[in-house]
Amino acid sequence: MGRVRERGLGRRRWAVPATVMVVALFAAACGSGTKSTASATSTSSNSPAAGPVSKTLGQGVTAASVKVGFVFIDYSSVVQFIHNTAGDQEQTYQVFVNEVNEHGGVLGRQIIPEYETYVPIGTAGPLTACASLTEDKKVFATIGVLYDATGAGQLCFVNQHHSILITHLLSQAVLNQVTTPGLLLTVDPTPERTTQVLLSLLNHQHTLSGKTVAVLGEDESRASVASTVVPGLKQLGVKMGSTAILTINGTDFTIAEAQLDSFIQKWKTEHVDAVFMSGDDVVASQFVSKLRNEMPGVLLMTDGEASAQANGKAEPNPNPYDGMLTATNLPSQQNFEQPSFQACAKTYQDALGKPVIAPADVKPGPGGNKVEVYGAMEDACEDLAFFKYVADKVGPYLNDENWVRTINNLGDIDNVIPGTQYASIHTGKYDASDDFGLAEYDSTIEDFKLTSPIFNARNP
Repeated sequence: MGRVRERGLGRRRWAVPATVMVVALFAAACGSGTKSTASATSTSSNSPAAGPVSKTLGQGVTAASVKVGFVFIDYSSVVQFIHNTAGDQEQTYQVFVNEVNEHGGVLGRQIIPEYETYVPIGTAGPLTACASLTEDKKVFATIGVLYDATGAGQLCFVNQHHSILITHLLSQAVLNQVTTPGLLLTVDPTPERTTQVLLSLLNHQHTLSGKTVAVLGEDESRASVASTVVPGLKQLGVKMGSTAILTINGTDFTIAEAQLDSFIQKWKTEHVDAVFMSGDDVVASQFVSKLRNEMPGVLLMTDGEASAQANGKAEPNPNPYDGMLTATNLPSQQNFEQPSFQACAKTYQDALGKPVIAPADVKPGPGGNKVEVYGAMEDACEDLAFFKYVADKVGPYLNDENWVRTINNLGDIDNVIPGTQYASIHTGKYDASDDFGLAEYDSTIEDFKLTSPIFNARNP
């Protein structure tokens, strides 16, 4: 059986280990995106088309309140696998629910929270959470880390129950299956858009000139590899090696490692000297180490930045992740130090009488686990800010029909989401963040560091 590997969640947050492809185990959140199909500047008024579609109130909405669900991973169910936890997630989210309510709520409506935890193994936990929040607790919308690698859990909310879900770690492949676009959203960029931006940055810097590039994916990233990674590389005109899709069976990596061994030998005959790693599981340490050992000097690139970061933290020197390239925003510590997140941290401290420990200062506790409250704090602060912003735009008739119309006409929302400078949401684009820069992994800070300034990648 292979080593436990880490999977990161979200854009720049804490990460938690995963032990299987479909049995993802994590701890922290924030991240996703999709390619823009229309210029966000064309709808930059930040206003929906005139007038509401429906003058009714949605499920969970009254004149005085709106019921919102919050989903959290049950870390006690995966304690034997994890290295990072989020602390008391319900307490953290309640701080920011109270903050919204104390400052007028959502157009005068108080948020009534409904909390739900789930076991992040397979689809049963996410599906149960979906049924509980939409059918039993009858929420208007759900916020939090609802992860299901198959997409079944996320689509349960939006397709089966026509209920809003604002979550993390979304792919364009899942977003493409939404029957009513605008119900499933994320504040982060999808792997597909990350790939587009990364390839654009690499092309601009001529990083791949003279290289022979192979693609390494997994079953979960197969669609992205076919729709975005391989076509994107071909469009750059680089010489291509063979594409490998690994089969990862639970905690048994035997098949996947044998497959990679075979492809490495083939790549050697093809003179491959650069590998694009697409997916959260293929950046596990056993695969990265094998590539480094068998293909000295190989250039590694990934769209699974958060998971690569999480895995890289556990590696000794020389660290095989050093020099791996991605497109991302600020490193965790710099992100935490942004004024918008410092304001969130002050809200947390004022409410609970204790500070949020900064990423650089978090120390391992009992069992070697790190309690990374800053990740939950950042997620709660930005997700609720985004929800309130959109719900306020919807107006007094808060229902999912008017929500969808507002989302599809929202446009640029720069500096609306804490920690994000450039962002946009509109028809065809349901991942908000447009903050990107080229970055490489640096084991001295246990994170990806920017090698180019953050820029607005709204139209990569």
